[in-house]
Amino acid sequence: MKMISDGSLNTRSAFCSMPYSDIFPDFYGTLSYAPDQIEAYFHVATCHGFAIACHAIGDEANTIVLNAAASTHAHGSIEHAQMLKPADIPRFAKLGLTASIQPQHAMDDRDVITRFWANPGGTPYAFKALHDAGVRLRMGSDAPVAPLDPWMAISAAVFGTESSDREPFQPEQCLDVRTALAASTAVGRDRPEPGDPADLVLLDRDPYAVSTPEEMRRCRWRRPCSQAVGRTPPCTVNDSRQGTHEDSSHESHREPSAAQARRQTSYRHDLSVITRAIAKPIGRQIITMNARNAQSSASQRIELSEVEHRPVTYTDRAP
Repeated sequence: MKMISDGSLNTRSAFCSMPYSDIFPDFYGTLSYAPDQIEAYFHVATCHGFAIACHAIGDEANTIVLNAAASTHAHGSIEHAQMLKPADIPRFAKLGLTASIQPQHAMDDRDVITRFWANPGGTPYAFKALHDAGVRLRMGSDAPVAPLDPWMAISAAVFGTESSDREPFQPEQCLDVRTALAASTAVGRDRPEPGDPADLVLLDRDPYAVSTPEEMRRCRWRRPCSQAVGRTPPCTVNDSRQGTHEDSSHESHREPSAAQARRQTSYRHDLSVITRAIAKPIGRQIITMNARNAQSSASQRIELSEVEHRPVTYTDRAP
């Protein structure tokens, strides 16, 4: 269940425990729903087996959402988790919630933060603190707010800057490349394991050896490589020049050798086995979810209608 608990930093509507530094009289942002409404919606979602995905940017909004999750045993993610009180950081792990973060936003907001959050009540973009507390991180772009490019997010998380000519933003919150790559995958690991569903690609450089943000942002994939898990595909990977793949356009007319034909047959067999192994449990899960949703849809509509929607005005302030 997707829910928006507060606004955003740039509109100065993210709900914070400290007032914005450039507005008089004091202004703390706004909530989209009162705390008891957020808790009521979380309760409905949890009772019907739905995960939550709740937008929370200001530190006070994150506290309210964490409180609601704690009281309802909700599971899922907090989207953005952009500014957090130190005491709230370990609560993510304790409650089993994922912190869904967008590191490129830190690059876009770093100058605005010092202007609007001059006296913050928490830590903005606390990536490393969350990771050290054992919180599961999931990185994304929030496109179209930021470009749909995972390497921009990975670069921002690792280097804390878009340019080598500018100092990193909050270097103490930067992640190591292995953690950033793992947070960019659905399984939360930077290396696939047997049985993992995965879309694999060959890159034009080694992301573990990249030393600058510019180079990381230039990472591009050479070709899809999803024929098999755990095997080298039938292409040359040690030459970055164009036209060196064994199946490149100017050599595509050549008949495959006997060895290549055997490898391709093996890849197709492996892919078939992997697909069958993955599809069976996923298929059962989809059928189960559809049946459960069909059974609960009527009661869900009734219960949701009973949750009164009371718009929260801009005069609401953090305690």
